[in-house]
Amino acid sequence: MEKCIRLYREEMALREMRDAESAYDLSRVYSKRQERLELMASRVVTVEACGSLGSGVMLDTRGHIATNAHVVATSSGICPKIIVTTADGWQGTARVAAGEYEQDIVILRAEGARNFWGVEIAPRIYLGQDVFAVGHPLGRSHTVTRGIISYVRRIIGDRPYVQTDASINPGNSGGGLFDELGRLVGLPTFKEVWADRTRTIPVANIGFAVPGDVVQEFYTQALQQRRSVSCAGNPAAVTAPFILA
Repeated sequence: MEKCIRLYREEMALREMRDAESAYDLSRVYSKRQERLELMASRVVTVEACGSLGSGVMLDTRGHIATNAHVVATSSGICPKIIVTTADGWQGTARVAAGEYEQDIVILRAEGARNFWGVEIAPRIYLGQDVFAVGHPLGRSHTVTRGIISYVRRIIGDRPYVQTDASINPGNSGGGLFDELGRLVGLPTFKEVWADRTRTIPVANIGFAVPGDVVQEFYTQALQQRRSVSCAGNPAAVTAPFILA
């Protein structure tokens, strides 16, 4: 994502130099940001399985994709057919190369992948850091929302998650949570919407993403596999009592 880093630096330089009242200068700043966000969005694919739609993130040029287990599985196991569509229109089938139901992550390998791009995993993240969520909420392709990291490493069900206030909704699952430089912070996975079990007290802006370092761990496993594998753990975990994104 070297181009994304360059665009970020150019945007910051323009923000420092611009005339606060100049519409032209403002348009230059936001045109750089738009290019940067479009680069992030180009790494996010649509994943369809078992009649549902979610998102995924390209990891390399060889067709590896990170997404959530609940995007491609039911309580009975992995869906028999997984279809991946890229931003530029390429479509193909994919198989599971690594994953775990309890962490709600799978690494897919798209067959005959074309025009795939890699993404860098953010080496470190910070409380209050700006992040962008890119995915397909309610089928609205490549929607971008912005927020911050609300908690760096929240343990839920013995598994780690990045907590964020960026808006995530059904269809965002498995998409990208990116930092300002286009590096992958995590995969938006679920959110909390009720403060009580009777569902009378709503809450907002409490979302969770599988951390980037966990994505890297399972991606490494996938690279060591020469054939399709089953997702580890119990498939019933994907129907845990959370609001899945």
